[in-house]
Amino acid sequence: VLEEIVSRDNEKVIIFTEFLATQQYIMARLANLGMKSLPFDGSSSANRKEWLKGLFREHPNVKALVCTETGGEGINLQFCRTLINYDLPWNPMRIEQRIGRVHRLGQTRDVRIFNLYTKNTVEEHIVRLLAEKINLFQTVVGDLDLILDVFSRNSLEQHILATMRSASSEQSEFRRSIDAFGDKLRQELESEAEKRSLDRLLFSDSR
Repeated sequence: VLEEIVSRDNEKVIIFTEFLATQQYIMARLANLGMKSLPFDGSSSANRKEWLKGLFREHPNVKALVCTETGGEGINLQFCRTLINYDLPWNPMRIEQRIGRVHRLGQTRDVRIFNLYTKNTVEEHIVRLLAEKINLFQTVVGDLDLILDVFSRNSLEQHILATMRSASSEQSEFRRSIDAFGDKLRQELESEAEKRSLDRLLFSDSR
């Protein structure tokens, strides 16, 4: 699937992973397919990161930038619109930070986000919750703070760990628990959005 996404369009692709070993594996796999990529991780200095970013942007043969979490901090890559989450952190704020590398002011095209996961794993449930329950991947930039505010009061990571400790090995039970958590988040999002809308209306009327 990774190779298909990277090779099917004549566009630059950003790939995020949490682990250095996985970063090296991805780059080796792409190299075996004749695709050039660059590493972007926390070991690079600020000057080297700028050099790598420029090389990625300008070199026609460099297809992918493979980033770790620390490598992707504080960089703007809005010249690219395709992002692949090779693995997913359990913290939605970190996922949003990844998306924010390309989905920001200055982006002139629709951003495409691909989330890779193995069926019947925790990551599958995370993708379902974020995509289907709260529409994280379709949310416009200005509304992301609303989602992050709700998640600051409801830790997805803590809920997953608690569910794994208390639930049986049945996937159906784990899924029900995550779905219930997602429904709770969605209700909070709708309530908070309504409250903010009312606050704006009251503020507007008072002027």
